[in-house]
Amino acid sequence: MQGVLKIHDNDPNFPIGILDRIREFLNNEDVMEHPENHQDLIAEIKLEAAMITTNSPYAEVRSVVDNYDDVNMPSSTIRAWVIGVAFVVLLSFINQLFTIRQPAVYVSANVAQLLCYPLGKLAEKVLPDVGFTLFGSRHSLNPGKFSRKEHMLITIMANVGSNTPYTDNIIWAQYLPQYFNQSYAGEFAYQILIGLGTNFVGYGIAGICRKFLVYPS
Repeated sequence: MQGVLKIHDNDPNFPIGILDRIREFLNNEDVMEHPENHQDLIAEIKLEAAMITTNSPYAEVRSVVDNYDDVNMPSSTIRAWVIGVAFVVLLSFINQLFTIRQPAVYVSANVAQLLCYPLGKLAEKVLPDVGFTLFGSRHSLNPGKFSRKEHMLITIMANVGSNTPYTDNIIWAQYLPQYFNQSYAGEFAYQILIGLGTNFVGYGIAGICRKFLVYPS
């Protein structure tokens, strides 16, 4: 509980009522001297310690996420990739097309998260169980029930792919005649290279800094 208080004392997501009970438990010397007089408090703290040790410290996470991994649940399936790529193409097309509109029209990944579930259940009912074996693993069009892992994978793909590239405004500033009027900025190859280049610079700096920013506790 001392460790929990140290970590979550200023955590706005941690229940303030539990923090108050932890402080009451730690600051009351009579709890250690006469534990028989504080049975309810000790039982509550024991229960909280057990949940935090074996599960997430946040009640909202514990209520929706298991503390174990079902390795047999399908995740990277053909239907998940097809639906995910379809949403990536659709959302990125809409957001890129309307990014120059003021006010801009933006479709978030929440739309894909809501719509991919009925699409996944439809694929579960309609697609046949046919597939192929690759590197010892069988890949089927319909490996069974549409799983939470597939749902999450599609949502992650849509969330990453729906955002417009950082280089949007660079290309507009270069291409438009009222700015730099550089016609080569309209070339597809140039746009792909400058988009990849800026992302690779970011990933490169992240890789260089990981021993300073990631690994130290």
